[in-house]
Amino acid sequence: MGLPTISGISEKIKHARAARGWSQGKLSEAIGVSRRTICRWEAGTDVPTLVNIHALTRTFGASIDLFSEVTPTSSEVDALEMALVGLFRLLPARDQRLILDVVKRISEISSHE
Repeated sequence: MGLPTISGISEKIKHARAARGWSQGKLSEAIGVSRRTICRWEAGTDVPTLVNIHALTRTFGASIDLFSEVTPTSSEVDALEMALVGLFRLLPARDQRLILDVVKRISEISSHE
């Protein structure tokens, strides 16, 4: 299972919202973000944070797999890696160690499946 592409996420959000007959405003209220944020996600100009992806999966009653079935292009991986590195560097050292431990455990679990 690969990382999601920006266009993949935008289409999945748009499709899940439309399947429920919801407006962007209704979805934004349901997950606690602005309508403009939903618009940017669906346009592919921005991507939801992990917290927002969790809120989307809860709201849609879907698994996280809804947003992780597509394989990224190399430029999207580079952008994702850079975004992760930037956010990671903002964390205190203690939190960075915790994040590394969690990622290692997830990697170990994934390698055994």
